[in-house]
Amino acid sequence: MDVCYHHVPVVIVGTGSGLSYASLGATHHSCEEMGMLRLLPGLAVVAPADEMEVRGAIAAAAVYPGPVYMRIGKKGEPRIHASEPPFVIGQPIPMREGHDVCLLGIGTILPVALAAAENWSNREYPPPSSAFTP
Repeated sequence: MDVCYHHVPVVIVGTGSGLSYASLGATHHSCEEMGMLRLLPGLAVVAPADEMEVRGAIAAAAVYPGPVYMRIGKKGEPRIHASEPPFVIGQPIPMREGHDVCLLGIGTILPVALAAAENWSNREYPPPSSAFTP
């Protein structure tokens, strides 16, 4: 609260985010801290998905004019990006184009969202039934 109140450029890093330590049980899950920390005025919350995003997030946090909370996994998360993507705090990193559905993913759960997008794009749908009218 103090770093937000004074709007100082402090970077707080939380490791083992989300369900990274899921095998250790519910006492090791951290699923609510992002929502709670978003309530603090002026605190930027970032959750890089892989090591390449972590590099960009560190560079962006180092020059950010206010406090930053960075939520990272524990280690060994799958690499999503071949190279460091442009990372701007507050801006999304588009992963793929589409037209039917918009999936949002953040942090260590992003590989699951990308797999869901791949699964969605590979599905074959029957033609709409004439009985259904929107």
